[in-house]
Amino acid sequence: MKNSFLIKLAGQTITYGFSSIVSRFVGFLLVPFYTYVFSSPEKFGVFTEIYAYTSFFNILYTFGLETAYFRFATKGAGQERIIFSQVMLVIIAIGVTLSTILFVCAADIALFIQYPDKAIYVQFFAIIMLIDSLVSIPFAQLRLQGRAKKFAFLKLFNIGITVFLNVFFLWFCKNISEKKAFVGWEWLLSLWYQADWEVEYVFLANLLANALWIPFFYRQFIKIQISGTAIASLLGYSFPIALMGLVGIANEMLGRILFKYILPHNFYESQTNLYALGVFGACYKISMIMTIGIQGFRYASEPFFFAHHQKQHSGADYNKVMHWFIIVASFLFMFMSVFLPFIGGIFLRKKEYLEGLVIVPFLLLANLFLGIYYNLSFWYKLTDRTYFGFYISLVGIVITLLGNILLVPVLGYLGSAVVMPLNYGILSVISYFLGQKYYRIPYTFGAFAYLLYALVVVVLSSFIAFHWAFHSIWICIYIFWVIKKENLFFSNKQHTL
Repeated sequence: MKNSFLIKLAGQTITYGFSSIVSRFVGFLLVPFYTYVFSSPEKFGVFTEIYAYTSFFNILYTFGLETAYFRFATKGAGQERIIFSQVMLVIIAIGVTLSTILFVCAADIALFIQYPDKAIYVQFFAIIMLIDSLVSIPFAQLRLQGRAKKFAFLKLFNIGITVFLNVFFLWFCKNISEKKAFVGWEWLLSLWYQADWEVEYVFLANLLANALWIPFFYRQFIKIQISGTAIASLLGYSFPIALMGLVGIANEMLGRILFKYILPHNFYESQTNLYALGVFGACYKISMIMTIGIQGFRYASEPFFFAHHQKQHSGADYNKVMHWFIIVASFLFMFMSVFLPFIGGIFLRKKEYLEGLVIVPFLLLANLFLGIYYNLSFWYKLTDRTYFGFYISLVGIVITLLGNILLVPVLGYLGSAVVMPLNYGILSVISYFLGQKYYRIPYTFGAFAYLLYALVVVVLSSFIAFHWAFHSIWICIYIFWVIKKENLFFSNKQHTL
């Protein structure tokens, strides 16, 4: 079957993405839970900011070596085991070094980011990031070997433990401590429970759940062989990817890190800047539905692109992948945006957070453009011109920095949200034209009609009072249009794009 690769890629995307979907969905469920148990939105602001910082460090810990592993492990028979060992040796060296520095300097770092007396935040994440880096390559190995079911199982296991520990620490133990329930059980907490901890227990739950991955990869760890024959080549390939990753994360996270510093005092009446960041962070969680699909797609497509690029019709196949990505992503963007009043009311249980819902469509659109950019950016990985990724991302960080500095003081968190789709849209255009020069792929643009329809619907729905039946009509028209135009179910003929 000519398009069997699409079916296989879609199936692996769903399998890989399922764990991400469940994880993000659980994250959605934890949003109302956190807003219920946290004493104020400032706590959600702390949660948002600290995880933004750790996103940068995660890039340093893995140093682009996942992509390097895929690239070098597929170059010849028998290479995978050797490359796995060499990549792991580098990961261990980097991780132990960085975590030691963070742990020793935790108090000074906490003071620098304006969390005095909270060195425990830094210490928790020094351990979390070390564990995450150690298991990153074993997870990449599962992806390369097509073992999507084991990959998903381990991710889902982690999710279950994380949820259990969150509920245990923040609800069960808290109710015992405050004598709201389970009276007489106080002896369970007497030796260890910290009644003033809130976000600390979120971080601790993260740490403990991730640590339970280690036993599952015990066999991979003991098979590591000391050899340095290709380490220089690995680092030479991964270094530009790491730089690109840092700049890419800056595009996504810099707005949240700078927010409390560049938002004018009392911009939101009677709210601190950390309070406003908490509102921004809670609303950002809703937009992560688009990231779920992109993450699942990335897990499945990265090894696929590397293994497929030498085949005769690879360019046409890449075009089909892009075409269907835009179709599915446009649907998600439209569906989430038009039903936002309903979705927001479910996940943001306090009215303080609902005022930030205006940013969600911009964030959804930003993630859609990010997915397009990801599709368009594979040319420099396939041609070993990864330094272009750094240059392109550098343009993005300039846009992010200037955009936030100019717009946040005027529009608040809406300004930060507006910058994101503008940024990723520009990066997509740059990557497309450079890709056509160095690794031409015959992209077509028919799928952008679906995106234009979605944009029009989202704009119109923002001026119309929400009613689920009326808004469902937009969705049904889109689905019927896709089925008709793409000859789904109506024809046995092979359609072209």
